[in-house]
Amino acid sequence: MVKGNIKNTAFTSIYELSNYTNINYAKKIFKEIKNKKTIFVDKNHPLRGNSFLVESRFKTTDKLIRESKIKQIIELGSGLSPHSLCFSNIDDLNYTECDYLENISLKKEIVDKIKNKKKININYVSGNILEADTWTEIKKYLKDEPIVIFCEGFMQYLYLKEWNILAKFIGEFLDHYNGFFLYEDSMKYHPELHSKPETINFLKNMSLFGKTSAPKRIISQERITSFWQKRKFIIDRIPMITKLSSNEYSLESKKMLNSFKMWKILKKD
Repeated sequence: MVKGNIKNTAFTSIYELSNYTNINYAKKIFKEIKNKKTIFVDKNHPLRGNSFLVESRFKTTDKLIRESKIKQIIELGSGLSPHSLCFSNIDDLNYTECDYLENISLKKEIVDKIKNKKKININYVSGNILEADTWTEIKKYLKDEPIVIFCEGFMQYLYLKEWNILAKFIGEFLDHYNGFFLYEDSMKYHPELHSKPETINFLKNMSLFGKTSAPKRIISQERITSFWQKRKFIIDRIPMITKLSSNEYSLESKKMLNSFKMWKILKKD
């Protein structure tokens, strides 16, 4: 993963959520970005066109975290996601966002403006998620209570050697605090989709804008399952939400989404 190149994809995700879905706060965040004239994504951007995936992962993550009743949440690679604002109606929320400094500084500035004087317990940690110092900083904000650690769009930008590093930190935190790690399914993890030109082009563009070849490296469902099981994690696969507002949600899109399941990762006792 190359430092400083995630903002491209962060902009794309908030563009999708703001312009093609009914996700709360997405339009407000996007408006603030436009006011700053820092947005460079439009409807013709090469990473555009999968708003149904962005909406589904957002809504499924939101649902699973709310159902867990866990109020201590860590969002890795948070980018410009509205999750923290959407969870702000949870009493006693302890929310920590983590991303590179450039992203997290922009996000904090925007969230502070949107929430105005409303008190929301959001902590911001800047750093590399694959470095121990960043996790040490995250730990400073945590209580001895269960946690949910989650990310969206982040795992597909990692090489397997980087999965190893992340799994070590995830395991240590789940051992100490209990709870679970959550991330979405992806086209990258479905080899049966890679014969389609649109999938090939999309993953190629992900690699181009993320400046890493990781998205193009196919990892099968079986290999991911084996990865977590060998490290003594328990895997729970949960269907992704398919009732969506996206106006780009075709029958073909729904068929794809029906084959996708969230990855909920727990530590064995």
